[in-house]
Amino acid sequence: MTVVPINIRSQFANDEKRIDSTWSINQFKSKMEFITGIPPEKQQLALIHENTTATPLNDDNRTLQSYNLTPYSTIKITNVDGEMDFGQYSDKIALGMSDEQYQTRQDTVLAYKREHHIGRFATSDIRQQKEQMIIDQSNKLAAQISLNQRCMVDERIGTVAYIGTVEEIGPGSWIGVAFDNPVGKNNGSIKGHQYFECPPNHGSFVRPDRLSFQLPEPTSNDLDEI
Repeated sequence: MTVVPINIRSQFANDEKRIDSTWSINQFKSKMEFITGIPPEKQQLALIHENTTATPLNDDNRTLQSYNLTPYSTIKITNVDGEMDFGQYSDKIALGMSDEQYQTRQDTVLAYKREHHIGRFATSDIRQQKEQMIIDQSNKLAAQISLNQRCMVDERIGTVAYIGTVEEIGPGSWIGVAFDNPVGKNNGSIKGHQYFECPPNHGSFVRPDRLSFQLPEPTSNDLDEI
């Protein structure tokens, strides 16, 4: 996992978060829903560079690192339907008060988020519904994948060696990949449970949406070595 600290900016968030740069844009949007309160399909992302230029992150299947994400980059998340109108609700800066005073007021943006279960105030029911969506999506995609298929994960080429649940790392379907080279995380086992066989550092477990089956064509040099 390539963990990178980034800054999240939205109407509801202004935070530093540590994220996995190998996440797809779609995965990132799903995780940001609980922080921003914006459904994934309504999120519009832009990577803000030091020179203030913005790069749209508009390909849900690409990974964050494919956009040259660097530590402490800023990702701005906006709602395609426009910002919400808070009416009489005010933020802490506008009110000019301490954290303690702000927490107790009922006419603040914080109170609005709490009342409407936005961001970190999302209820357990909402979180469970979101988790079920992830499970359903992973199961649906996994059903379209076959053992021994050649595949690629973030430019790492390998073979599908396992399809199914991996209770040690989370619900839903996972794909065990045996890579051609030692670019993985394990030997096909998790916490002593052997799911498939491969040499050390040749195996990884990923969600089905991380896989690509469009492998690069062999180069002339590759053919010379056959």
